Amino acid sequence: MNSRRSGSFFFYGTLIDPDVRRLLLGEEFGYLKIEPAWIPGFIACSVQRVSYPALWRKPGARAVGILISGLSRTQSLILDRYEGSEYLRKIQFVRLANHRRRCAFVYMPRANLKITSKLWFFKTWIAKDKAQFLRTIGS
Repeated sequence: MNSRRSGSFFFYGTLIDPDVRRLLLGEEFGYLKIEPAWIPGFIACSVQRVSYPALWRKPGARAVGILISGLSRTQSLILDRYEGSEYLRKIQFVRLANHRRRCAFVYMPRANLKITSKLWFFKTWIAKDKAQFLRTIGS
């Protein structure tokens, strides 16, 4: 691995969206590899009073998202700031579309995060919350 690269990240929420990633990380260059993926044993649930999700353990389930490889260390630090004190970056196994297992960094919720039982759906977030969310993080 290139010493300037930080490994693979699994995103299951707002960071699936290329506009959000572009606002945070700048333009995506050809060296990034983006693949459909999922994390087994979890679901994405809504967090109280916000429009982003957190993972909730549920045996037999899967939370879908994307795996991105090739982000720089600087970009990974930007992601840490973006996720803030509510999430902790951990290494987890994820599955690719071909069912192969990969290690990736995943932002896992801390115990004090108020997660609801309501499932979070990316398509619903795009339709209802994306525009306001982009305005908020872009300012």
